[in-house]
Amino acid sequence: MAFTGVKGTALLFLTLFTICDMRSQNVAINASGAAANQSAILDLDGVSGFAGPNGYKGFLVPRMTNAQRTGIVTLPAAAQGMIVYQTDGVQGFYYNTSVTTTPSWAYLSPSGTGWSVLGNTGITQPATPATYGTSTFGAAENWMGTTDAKDVVFGTANIERMRLFSSGQLSIGTSLVGAKLDVNQVTGTAVARFTTFGNTNDIELRRAQGTQAAPTATSGASTVLGRIFAQGYNGASYTSAASISLETDAAGGTSTDMPGRIVFNTTLDGTGTPLVERMRITNAGLVGIGTIPVTTLDVNGAFSERFSTAAAAATITIPANVSLFRVSATVGVQANAATATGPQDGQYLVIINEDDNACTFAGFTIPAVAAGVAGVGSFVYSGTGAVWRQISSAPSAGGGSGWGLTGNAGTDGGATNFIGTTDNKALSFRANNQKSGIIDPAGPAFFGYQAGKVNTGVRNTGIGYQALTVNTSGSFNTAAGYQSMVVNTDGAHNTALGAWTMFTNVHGADNTAVGVNAMYNIAGDGNTLTGGFGNGNTAVGYQSLYFNSNGQFNTALGFQAYMQNTFSNCMVLGADPFNFCNPTANNQVWVGDNNVTSIKGQVAFGTYSDARIKNNVEENVPGLAFIRELRPVTYFYDYEKELQLSGGKANPAHKGKYDIEKIRFSGFLAQEVEAAANKIGYDFSGVDKPQNGKGLYSLRYSEFVVPLVKAVQELSSENEALKLKMEQVSEDNKEMRAELDRIKMLLEANK
Repeated sequence: MAFTGVKGTALLFLTLFTICDMRSQNVAINASGAAANQSAILDLDGVSGFAGPNGYKGFLVPRMTNAQRTGIVTLPAAAQGMIVYQTDGVQGFYYNTSVTTTPSWAYLSPSGTGWSVLGNTGITQPATPATYGTSTFGAAENWMGTTDAKDVVFGTANIERMRLFSSGQLSIGTSLVGAKLDVNQVTGTAVARFTTFGNTNDIELRRAQGTQAAPTATSGASTVLGRIFAQGYNGASYTSAASISLETDAAGGTSTDMPGRIVFNTTLDGTGTPLVERMRITNAGLVGIGTIPVTTLDVNGAFSERFSTAAAAATITIPANVSLFRVSATVGVQANAATATGPQDGQYLVIINEDDNACTFAGFTIPAVAAGVAGVGSFVYSGTGAVWRQISSAPSAGGGSGWGLTGNAGTDGGATNFIGTTDNKALSFRANNQKSGIIDPAGPAFFGYQAGKVNTGVRNTGIGYQALTVNTSGSFNTAAGYQSMVVNTDGAHNTALGAWTMFTNVHGADNTAVGVNAMYNIAGDGNTLTGGFGNGNTAVGYQSLYFNSNGQFNTALGFQAYMQNTFSNCMVLGADPFNFCNPTANNQVWVGDNNVTSIKGQVAFGTYSDARIKNNVEENVPGLAFIRELRPVTYFYDYEKELQLSGGKANPAHKGKYDIEKIRFSGFLAQEVEAAANKIGYDFSGVDKPQNGKGLYSLRYSEFVVPLVKAVQELSSENEALKLKMEQVSEDNKEMRAELDRIKMLLEANK
């Protein structure tokens, strides 16, 4: 049955509402007269038969406000599936899910407004909140959660697993609100597990002063940065049994100063006093047990070692893991041959012999008791070689009154016989009545003829003939080698390894020279003082930085690398026996000599290009104007001419020095590039011109990318303009064709 047109529609409603006994299995409402779809009880068509598009018809469901919808408390009859459209608040379709007369409304979320189980794309990520914890989301931002003060609950298998409370606290395995993160585990598996692969596994506990929006430095001493508590349930609540507190140990709060300490606390049984400090480790690595430490290990209280006793006998077995062992006296003659069970590397063992017979252990003898005083032997086990070494023996079983000129026999291998002092005095050696060695408890140590002869500086070490021989106040120097740092007087913090290293240095500081003649000639006139003043240099290799005068903060690595230096903050890497690699100004880095044909690396060399370090940024790079002036060429290097211009010399021992002349290179001529840039007024940084009038031009090919990009952009703009012109020409052609067609029609009509 179908009703069409206005009359048909009126007839439909008249039929539906006035003819009660009329029956039909399906109804169609349309303007085309089409029959109803047999699968539908009501078939609406608002397009067919209507004058469109403005005449097309839609289907309007009942509309009401939020207050009106929620005001429906009781329905005349159950109406599951009933649908309405809400016109305010969260506008949209709502449908009734209840099978009773009390409605339960569900929002019909349109596509794109909900989170899909397959994931979402194109969302609007919320911006960083101005004030975390109080700032609300923007109207257009997408997020997951609630808009009212209700918790967000996560579950699996229809069981709650995690709850995010409206207060911002998160509970896993429990619905009780506690700490910011509250985890409850009832099974036997781990509460948490952190695993990394190829990376460090860090847990960071952080604290700053101030607020989250405006944090300030953690500068005070004894500030708790983080604590770990172990608590047990006492039947009514959880009580702390032990804790580890991570704290600042002194005032700090700078980028390089945040001194810390670790404090261990326990609760004593039956006292009711919770968490008393038992041990701490200070920022300096001092460990205190029962006290605040002032030494490496500071113990307030009794200190006990493992103690074991056995009666004197033919054989005595010392148990494993014993550090103090006593042999008690018995009647008769006993061999008292003692052995230790399962010794460990570094194990310390003291044997006290109270028997009338001596005790043997590991080839050593512990004397018998004498005048009521027990014999004592101290030993340490060395895992290297699996051998016990004696530290001391008392009463002394040795003999003799001194060391003989032709050597001594019968010594105890260093257990009690030694060369040295027993008081706080230096041990000195001489040759030809000249100082040739000193071991000073205050720090300086020298060994070699006249090494450190007049030294008054502190913490110096000189090994070798006349090493640091005239050093006076210079401190913290290390010189090893024949006449190493031989004329140094007050230069400090230097390291020279090799014969004649830093040979002429007098005042230079903070230098490192490794190799024969390395940094040999640190000479020159530093202001008004005579002698070397080159500071902060590092030279590794034979004669590297050999003629350095006052250059500072230079690094030379390789055979004769950077021999002729006069500049500062330069680096030369690679052997350079014929003086090719010579920086022409301060702040240069040179790699390899002119025999190098290839420099390789896994990735390209990076250049700092951070926008934050750039000033006066302008878009004034020429593109095609500069590129058109360039002349790409191929060429071969002239090895001899390169040496002539650079001041270097050919290495006759290097058979492959002319290999580079066999390679055809592609590139530009630096002087032509410079001329091209000058021609168009372009201050191009890709040309490295010799700064002292000597040396060679070089090009930074990576910087050609910038004008090339500009040229491509210019070509792109021209291309777009041409496309527009072509499109206009095409339109003009269409109009001309149309005009020609009209003319043809007129001509045909007039025939």
